[in-house]
Amino acid sequence: MKDAGPVDLLACGRCAARLNGTGGFVAHPAVLDLQAALIAGKRSGTAIVPGAGALDWPTTMALADVLLAMVWARRTKKQRDYLAPRRRDRLFASIGRDLGMTQGEWERVPWTRNYGGLLLLAWLLRDLEVRLPRAMSTLCTPRLEGLLNPFTDLNDITKERLRTILAAATVKPPKGRRAWKPWLRILPESADDLRERAMHERYKHRRQRLRALAELKDGASVEAVATLVGVTPHSVYRWLHRGVAGGLEAALERPTGKPALTGTQAEALAQWIACDRVHQDRPAIAARAKEAFGIELNLDAASKLLAKHGRAPPGRRRRLWGPKHGPRPRAGSTHHPAPGP
Repeated sequence: MKDAGPVDLLACGRCAARLNGTGGFVAHPAVLDLQAALIAGKRSGTAIVPGAGALDWPTTMALADVLLAMVWARRTKKQRDYLAPRRRDRLFASIGRDLGMTQGEWERVPWTRNYGGLLLLAWLLRDLEVRLPRAMSTLCTPRLEGLLNPFTDLNDITKERLRTILAAATVKPPKGRRAWKPWLRILPESADDLRERAMHERYKHRRQRLRALAELKDGASVEAVATLVGVTPHSVYRWLHRGVAGGLEAALERPTGKPALTGTQAEALAQWIACDRVHQDRPAIAARAKEAFGIELNLDAASKLLAKHGRAPPGRRRRLWGPKHGPRPRAGSTHHPAPGP
């Protein structure tokens, strides 16, 4: 596949219309939406760009040029990469799958033409923070400054705007044990607020966790906080990761271990399992819980229901649920002692 030349994005609408009118493929809705946004932006001077917000027209065109150059820029002889066409094909396949296209459809897209350029931009801008790093990884492109360096004609203001837009997409999110730091930093409560709340909490475990979060928000290390509140660092990390996943209340509460299903729901599901052997597998039980009760039932819980209510031996009647009663009194001895002499 040859490298593309400059792309006239505003010609893409006419290209799409011709393709719709002939026996070619139908223009993708994402292309038409971006085309409309660009036309309106050129007329008004400000384009509403998905993934980047409101941009003046020169910055909009510069952003499009940088993103397309990432895909099509020629390498110097010293940097020649014979795998580049294969990497681009992998990227195009990924774009086609994300946009719900069949393999035949994405293989027929004229990627080097105006329409293909607009489809590339529509895919990237729909989720820039996720898709730009994916594209850069697939294509083995240079880092952010390497993308901007070839554009020597851009003024400093435009380059700085592009750095701001693209930096958010190219920064690596913290992983593992560092993932809690952004969550704690943007938590609305200050360290003093957390301490004040801890003073009025009834339960010890909530007071303990609020105090730990307050110290962490003030910059203390996890190890120091763990020693202060009398737990292991692993426990503190566990609280923080729950907070990242479910918010402050999730960090403060202990997991209850309560079953996902109420008694009535479990009874109804048990009847459904027992009525037909087709229902007696774990994925079917989990799907039924989701459909009937809106509950995400894990496969371990489905296994317990299946063991209790499914696959009864032939000829044996199985109770769907057992009666609740206390321990039965043990029967007394029926042996009468021999009469004495």
